[in-house]
Amino acid sequence: MAGHKTMKSPKPGRLPDFSPTKLGTFSDCPTKYKYIYVDRIGRFYQKPHAYFSFGSTLHQVLQSYHGPDGAPSLDFLLAKLNDRWISSGYETTSEEAEYRQRAVEILTMYHERMKERSDDIVTDSVERNLSLDMGRFKLTGRIDRIDRYSDGSFEVVDYKSGRDDVTREDVLRSLAMRCYMLLVSRTMLATSVVGTIIALRTCRSASVVLTPKQLVETVEEVTKLGDTILETDITAVEPVRIEICESCEFLSRCQRFWGSRGRRQPGTT
Repeated sequence: MAGHKTMKSPKPGRLPDFSPTKLGTFSDCPTKYKYIYVDRIGRFYQKPHAYFSFGSTLHQVLQSYHGPDGAPSLDFLLAKLNDRWISSGYETTSEEAEYRQRAVEILTMYHERMKERSDDIVTDSVERNLSLDMGRFKLTGRIDRIDRYSDGSFEVVDYKSGRDDVTREDVLRSLAMRCYMLLVSRTMLATSVVGTIIALRTCRSASVVLTPKQLVETVEEVTKLGDTILETDITAVEPVRIEICESCEFLSRCQRFWGSRGRRQPGTT
């Protein structure tokens, strides 16, 4: 039918893949999922922001620091900050300068923290892509850092550049972290997996270890959510007003939809 959008099917024999970001976006708002992953119009609405550029810069710097060509020195960190600095999204030069100074302070704190890390811990990989067959789809994830302990266990580390604090409950509630721990547990033959979130602004952190029961519950949660996406006619999804609308980049588009609905005459479709 003219004008009807259909979801692109994966290549024959290839399972669709869902990342924690995709799963979380659908869980929050199916309409936003449709705009980003089906209509692919995010680039028209999701403009650069200072907090996004700041976070991306820190992630890239820490990737280099812990990577195979990294060096455990503050000079290395600060040199990489200059090399990897992303300037887009800052409204003024003074705002950018404030963020850059904050980055120096964060990286200095981070370097001091890393000096205390046990010799029994080594970085296994950074920005590691993993995938797990979930039956009807693949669960995928890109993990900031994976550390390996001498006893064969692993630690999944996730950086949060916009947070000042984090608790064990935050780690447990994080769908992304539980997905990352599941991926490492099932694909890297780990004896156990620790999940750690680091709030980079203060270098505070919190860690958890999922029990076998919690890992099974994560499998069930992810499977249910992925199956729901597959069984939903995304092309027919319409915007619904919810609490997160006011902070969403797509609000203006949804408002136009609601406005056009309100202008329709009784009895029309």
